[in-house]
Amino acid sequence: MIPGIVARELPAKWQVPEWMAARTLGLPKWEAGQRLMRASAPDVYDYIKAGNRIVVANQKALDVCRKRANKAGSAARCTVSVEPERQTGR
Repeated sequence: MIPGIVARELPAKWQVPEWMAARTLGLPKWEAGQRLMRASAPDVYDYIKAGNRIVVANQKALDVCRKRANKAGSAARCTVSVEPERQTGR
């Protein structure tokens, strides 16, 4: 209990609560964060993963579109490719 109280009082940039959570799970922070998100809201985690796949697969097109939107100062329409979902046997 006391380490938690102390951790919350330290500067946020030190990320002590995050470090403690990752250490408790025995994982690097990135993997610990994924595990916590998956455990907290599996459906939302699946949407995050799907969105990440779309962004990674369309990175160049999205960069061009973002530049066009910034230049215009308003939203820009973009064309992206979306692959079908792979069945995982869940």
